[in-house]
Amino acid sequence: MKGGQSAAGLRRGDPPDLPYTLRLMKSLGAIGAALLALGVFAPAALGHRLATKTERTAILQAVVHQGQLSKAQANCQSVTISSVNQEYAALTWPRKLSRACMKVAANGVIIEHDGSRGWQLVTVGSSFSCPVKGVPTPVARDLRICPS
Repeated sequence: MKGGQSAAGLRRGDPPDLPYTLRLMKSLGAIGAALLALGVFAPAALGHRLATKTERTAILQAVVHQGQLSKAQANCQSVTISSVNQEYAALTWPRKLSRACMKVAANGVIIEHDGSRGWQLVTVGSSFSCPVKGVPTPVARDLRICPS
């Protein structure tokens, strides 16, 4: 290369080829848009999430108050929130149970909805057929009570 030129044909200190830079930015933008369209970055594509401590506390208090679980059973629950609609939650038994939880364990899923009166029972069961009454199908799929 002659006289301090780089492989791109630029001299040190010269601004880069602007049209090339714009083409590159457009290409990267198109790739990003395609990935977004495919749902790669969409939060709903990530599935449900664990409840925050505040959410978990409120949901467990509601389920105990409703008589669906004892306090001992509630302490064992895995609580997840739908990423499709955060007003829906699922309570399930974790795969690995502590000794204390083994003593009070059962099976099944409890679905709760956070409405104007707080968390309310929608349905409970160990096997569901879709559609599930009271649960939008995308939410049921997100909470894994309906097959995809």
